[in-house]
Amino acid sequence: MATFDAVFAGAGINSLAGAALLSKAGWNVCLLERTDELGGCIKTSSDLTVPGFTHEVLASWHPLFTGSAAYAELEGDAGLEAARAEAESRSPRLLETYTWEHVVQDQRAFFEGTVGEA
Repeated sequence: MATFDAVFAGAGINSLAGAALLSKAGWNVCLLERTDELGGCIKTSSDLTVPGFTHEVLASWHPLFTGSAAYAELEGDAGLEAARAEAESRSPRLLETYTWEHVVQDQRAFFEGTVGEA
């Protein structure tokens, strides 16, 4: 039976960083994830709104991580580097001015399950 110094439940950004730092320090670490994707809530999805649009879910956390002490210590280890998107970001309302009113409407539609209806 394997023994571990630390066990992480969930492979979100904080667990990944914590497991990597402890592993780097020589700990025997186990990282468990119930889904087939790493990153927790931070992910790329094309299933949120209408076909043809890709969304970087919770991407606002990315700059916080790349500015963290954990990233500074881990950068370059095992090929870790920040990915920079080169694609232009657009809303599903391609030809409209996107206002905060649209943001609120889209968030409300997302949580009510009515995205794409109108």
